[in-house]
Amino acid sequence: MKIDKAYCNELKESITPYLARELYFDEESEYYGQKLNFSCDSNECSVELVGVNIYNEKKPKKALHYRTKKNLKHSSECDYFLKNSGASQTEVNKKRKEEGFKITRYPSEFLLNRPKTSNRSSGNVKIEEYEEEIEPFVRNIAGSSGSSSKESVLKTSSLENMVDCYLHGDFDILNNQNLTIGNKTKKFMHFFKKIKYYQDEIGLIYWGNVKEIKKYGKNYRIVFKDRPTVDNISYSVSIYIENELIEKYRKRKLFRSQIDSIIDTQEEVLCFFVGTYPQFIEVEKNKEKFKVLGVTIDNLDHIAFTFGV
Repeated sequence: MKIDKAYCNELKESITPYLARELYFDEESEYYGQKLNFSCDSNECSVELVGVNIYNEKKPKKALHYRTKKNLKHSSECDYFLKNSGASQTEVNKKRKEEGFKITRYPSEFLLNRPKTSNRSSGNVKIEEYEEEIEPFVRNIAGSSGSSSKESVLKTSSLENMVDCYLHGDFDILNNQNLTIGNKTKKFMHFFKKIKYYQDEIGLIYWGNVKEIKKYGKNYRIVFKDRPTVDNISYSVSIYIENELIEKYRKRKLFRSQIDSIIDTQEEVLCFFVGTYPQFIEVEKNKEKFKVLGVTIDNLDHIAFTFGV
C-alpha cells in the first residue's frame, strides 16, 4: 500500500514525504543525511513504512510517497486499509493505475517565505508545512467502526510538492480545488503556466523543458526550450543563478549536484519557478546588443526540477 503521509518516530508527528526530503538534504538541520523511521499514522495501525524517492538527489517525475515495508500488512481496522478495500477498480484514478499511487493530499496554500520560528520537538527543524484541522479529530467511539476522520488543509513551502500534485494529481480535483499563493487565489491547475505563455498572467508557477545549462565558473544559466513570442518576435528565456546565492542556500550541495547533472544528461528535465516573472534585459555579444527574457531568482526554494519520465 502506498500513502502520502506517515508518522515519523524521530519527530513524533505525521509528516509528508516532502518534509522528510527537506530534512534529509537541509545542511542546517540536525537530521541532515539521516534516514528517518516511519509508520502508518492511522490510530488503528502502526505498520512500518519506507520512503520512496525521498533520498534521491535527482527528483524523479514520479510523486514522492511512502509504501508498506516488504512482507508487512496494515491492520484490518486501519483507515487506509478500509478506504482501499472499499474502492472498486473502476473508481481508481488513471494516474494510480499507471503509478500504483494516488495523491490524496493537495496543499491549499504555497508559502513563499519559510517561517523562521519552529514549533517542532527539535529547535533545529524549521516549519515547512502546516496542517490545520477543519473538523475535530474523531477517535474511536463506542459502536463505531473504529476508523477516524479528519478534514484539514495543508500549507506548504515545498515547490516539489506543488509540482507533483500538478503532474500526477487527479484532474477533477486540480480543476476544482482552490490554491493560494501570496495574495492570489485560483484553481490549483490554473496556477501552472507554460513559460511560452508567461504573458497571460503575473504571479503564477511557470515551467518548461530545459534546453541546456551553461556554466560560467561557479555560476549557471538555465535556458528553456520554448521561446515566447512578444510583438511577433521570438525571445529566449533563461534563469541566471550566481554562486553567491547557491552558497547561502541551506541545500547547496543538493542544488549544485542537481544542476551539474543536467549539463550532461540526455533525460528530459522540467524546470518550475515561482515568486518571480520574466523581464526583458539587454545583453551584448560580439559588439551587438539585443534583448532576451531573464528570470531573477532570489530564493532557491522557488525553483524545482524533475528528471526522467
